[in-house]
Amino acid sequence: MEQNKRQFFRFDVTIPCIYQVITQEEAAEEPLPEIPDAKFIAKHFLPDFTRLDGEISNNISLIEEKSPLLAETLRLLNRKLDTIHERVQFSNFSSTLPIKGINLSGNGMKLSIKDKITTANKVDVMFQTYPDVDPILTRCSVVNIYQEDGKQKVSLSFDSICEKQQREIVYFLQNKEIELLQKSRI
Repeated sequence: MEQNKRQFFRFDVTIPCIYQVITQEEAAEEPLPEIPDAKFIAKHFLPDFTRLDGEISNNISLIEEKSPLLAETLRLLNRKLDTIHERVQFSNFSSTLPIKGINLSGNGMKLSIKDKITTANKVDVMFQTYPDVDPILTRCSVVNIYQEDGKQKVSLSFDSICEKQQREIVYFLQNKEIELLQKSRI
């Protein structure tokens, strides 16, 4: 086999996908969990959600100065929402993921990243191939960074992906290729 040949076929797809750029130190301090819970996902991928939680707490404290009863009622409602949020399953988060165009393969992906990034960074990515399967959460190494169509494109290599997930990605890409071939024949 030639050294320049790719191990897996690459394909442009549009799927639910979210990412978080982290440093090597952050990656070492916080390994990815086997099965991420709602708190991990909110803290790691939805920092706006965590910031919003802090703002709600601050506002309730201000309200408490004028109306302790109203403030306590708002705290109870916030606690109730937190409880519901904690019970949301990992698979249910897929409906909240933004839809992105990416170039996907069995061992990595290429996507546009707005954040400042270097090849020393790591990128945690969560994406979903099919609506009825759990999202895939993986940590990636940055392979290449370049400009394309005025956007910063980043090529990533999956660091931590199990064989089952890799097979799921390859199966998904094969189905996409078949769909494209069928459309081109019409």
